[in-house]
Amino acid sequence: MFSPKDALKVDTRRVSSVSEVLANEYRVKILRALYEKSRTSKELSDITGLEGGQLYHHLRILTQNRFVVMGKRGEYSITVKGAVALMILSALAEVLVPPPEKELEKPLDKV
Repeated sequence: MFSPKDALKVDTRRVSSVSEVLANEYRVKILRALYEKSRTSKELSDITGLEGGQLYHHLRILTQNRFVVMGKRGEYSITVKGAVALMILSALAEVLVPPPEKELEKPLDKV
């Protein structure tokens, strides 16, 4: 099992590289859309509101980091790595950035 001690041993550059890729609302929107099904750049443009170079900039970052792949028909698909990252990021956001009615800001020793 992966313990807190194990987590603290992970190279900080590796941790930072994942957070940099996912630290953009549009990339998260793209991953969510692709989690549902493979999509063309036109479909992703309609979903995100991004066009041309803006969309391809984010797709390039996601493909370079292997969160997304482009198929033969020009459709983009999320990879297992991308899906896992999306699920973990979403769970992390739910815990660390809860809606106001779910605040979890108590000190750890008070829980």
